[in-house]
Amino acid sequence: MRERAGISRRTALGSGLALLVACRSTPKIAPEKPLSVPDAGGGPAPLAQDFTVAARVPNDGNYHYMHDPGMTMLPGGKVLVAAPCLGESTTGAQNVDHSVRVFIARSADGGQTWDTVATLPYSDATPFVSGGRLFMFVQKKKWENVSLVTSTDEGATWSDPVILFSGVYWNCHTSMAIERGKLHWALQTDDPTYAQSGLVVISGDVSKDLMAPASWQMSKKAAHPGTPPAIVPANVQKPAWWGGDVDEWLEPNVVSVNGRMRVLLRTIIDGYGTAGAAVVCDFDDTTAPGQTTFSQFYLMPCGQNKFFILKDPPSRLFWMLGNLPADSQAQVFDWNAVQAEDHFLPGPGNDRRFLMLFYSVDALNWFPAGCVARADGLGHSFMYPAADVDGDDLVLIARSSLNGQNQHDADAVTFHRVKNFRALAMNLFP
Repeated sequence: MRERAGISRRTALGSGLALLVACRSTPKIAPEKPLSVPDAGGGPAPLAQDFTVAARVPNDGNYHYMHDPGMTMLPGGKVLVAAPCLGESTTGAQNVDHSVRVFIARSADGGQTWDTVATLPYSDATPFVSGGRLFMFVQKKKWENVSLVTSTDEGATWSDPVILFSGVYWNCHTSMAIERGKLHWALQTDDPTYAQSGLVVISGDVSKDLMAPASWQMSKKAAHPGTPPAIVPANVQKPAWWGGDVDEWLEPNVVSVNGRMRVLLRTIIDGYGTAGAAVVCDFDDTTAPGQTTFSQFYLMPCGQNKFFILKDPPSRLFWMLGNLPADSQAQVFDWNAVQAEDHFLPGPGNDRRFLMLFYSVDALNWFPAGCVARADGLGHSFMYPAADVDGDDLVLIARSSLNGQNQHDADAVTFHRVKNFRALAMNLFP
């Protein structure tokens, strides 16, 4: 996403192309060979620097970038990736066709090779499995309605969308939680610019048909609290290219900590000048339809960019993927030179090179497990992760700018595997 004034992905997208749902006859794309980005800085090797490419932007003469991908492990062991691709530009690039589509990619060999098995006419897609059945939250147009589709053939064909909630809502693939027989996922509401947007949690009864809107309910809303002025530094001089005084929360993750439901959101504070701050909300689901309530700001790594939290029962730990910036208040790097190259969307805290892995017992206090992947320049990135567990390994995707116009406008969705990931954690239990 783009989080400064000007052309934005928050702008409501047009109707897009009339894309047909692909079937099993979709041509097979030649398998990608494993790729890697050289580590120019030395030091410890990243945990999963080698990767394969699950999806790429089309090479059709128009400008496209990969949006926020989702991933899930299928019951039979295959990996499914939903890769939204937008035909709009955050940088004024020409030949924009304004299309929206989702490429459905599938791997039968643990992510070594990929087949594109469907192309769907949606701007956002979040796949998940419940009760052995494949579902996907979709939106035909960002910030407009929340719909659900399902597939009985591992993602090759999909049902027509069923609208669960009509109105102004949005999220990308963030964590869900199952508690007390219901699947919970969070959405932003009210404001397509993100500023002062509200927060709700939708809950589906997993004992019923999730494709029936009656199986779902929506919580009462929590309002954006506004950032306390004391969090923002008073003595940092910002050049004009840094960006405005943005105050946003977005991309909520739902977690259950010993039965207590929390929603954790990333923040954009002071044009990314204040990095590593998240918002914590409580979700009380004990009385229908539930209530979301702002709790506190909490300092946690990766809080300034999209993070993904995964609960792993065997280790009794939460695992989090996200990005760490290196120079969030422009005190070290030659940022004037960086901006002159025009391959970076400010502010400096919007550094998306380092995709990191952390673990925690309470989903608040995070211990470092290591760097998953590192991009080789500020105009490149591994970002917007989604993850699942495959045996002893953590498997994940990233929205990656390998040769994109900047670190935001990604040209690929990459797949990574962290082998024997539980061995990276110390014992945190007394």
